[in-house]
Amino acid sequence: MKNFADIYLSGKSATQAAIDAGYSERTAGVQAYKMLKRPEVSQYVAAMKAKSTEESGDSAVKWQKELARSAYSNIGDFISLDSEGNPRVDLSNATRDQLAAVQSIKTRKRTIYDAKGNALGEEHNAEIRLWDKLRAMELLGRHAGYLKDTETKIVIDVADRLLSARGRVMQSNELIEYSGDTETETDDDTANR
Repeated sequence: MKNFADIYLSGKSATQAAIDAGYSERTAGVQAYKMLKRPEVSQYVAAMKAKSTEESGDSAVKWQKELARSAYSNIGDFISLDSEGNPRVDLSNATRDQLAAVQSIKTRKRTIYDAKGNALGEEHNAEIRLWDKLRAMELLGRHAGYLKDTETKIVIDVADRLLSARGRVMQSNELIEYSGDTETETDDDTANR
């Protein structure tokens, strides 16, 4: 159990931790779910997470803040409109926290020429790319407990399917027993039709 918990705490999914701890791939998801529900395992995992957070100081808080910068970023913080209403990249008012949400900025300068080769002017283009906002929100949601891991859903789904199948088998057994008590059709009944 400790081996499974230590592997799980290293960052692997519960299923992968169960496989690495020696459980069969076929039953690893169910075994991982059962292990995490055991009080001694869940208490050990909680204690180790708390200890890790204490040892790392405020790194968990920094991690959350960094994700929040991306999750709550707004492209409007990085653009302004020119006199004609066209958007332009404008970082002049962006704060350090807002700039942390920027993944990359690409700029391009192009000179425009007429047919005779005379320079008419320059065209400036800029592209700004932010970090993946949805992914950051998903990670924050999982950390806060708003979103559940898919492993739990799969285990519950499998359990629901097994219960449903058991119910169908029980129903079909009842139907078979009931059909044995029915009367058989006679030749007289058939002739009357």
